Amino acid sequence: MMINQNVDMVNKNMGFQAYELKSFSYLRIIKLVKGKEIYD
Repeated sequence: MMINQNVDMVNKNMGFQAYELKSFSYLRIIKLVKGKEIYD
């Protein structure tokens, strides 16, 4: 039972980290686009 719980926790953490990575790169793209607009 404990092993299953640990695996479940790891999977949730992995999903959360992936979500953070996606939103972080998304924000970076927005900043790049806004920066380009300013420089244009």
